[in-house]
Amino acid sequence: MFGGDSGEFQESFKTAWESLLLLANGHDSKRATHGARVDRAKLRQIDLHWHDLRHEGACRLLADGVDIRTIQLMLGHADIKQTQRYLNITDEELRKALTGVWERRRQLRLAGHTSRPEPAEGQAVGQ
Repeated sequence: MFGGDSGEFQESFKTAWESLLLLANGHDSKRATHGARVDRAKLRQIDLHWHDLRHEGACRLLADGVDIRTIQLMLGHADIKQTQRYLNITDEELRKALTGVWERRRQLRLAGHTSRPEPAEGQAVGQ
């Protein structure tokens, strides 16, 4: 999957991740034997996990204005509340974000930039 510091094949993502963390922080990533674990104490000192990058990326998307529903789909969460907890969003922040989206859509409709056809006169919506 990934190469080691001297280009050798890394069999697992976990092995590659551990090697990357150690090398990026100035530590040797050599293992005593093939398949042996690296120095766990050094990894605990670094205290950076793959999941931290996923969380950081999702938070940056939200800060850049990406809709929370889009982030929910990207993360594979079944429920928006799960994404809300993951991003540490309060109910008030979620309400404000959604209100902003609804307001922008309302403004677009008022300006005549609707993505849905308007119903013909005398025709009910959905007909």
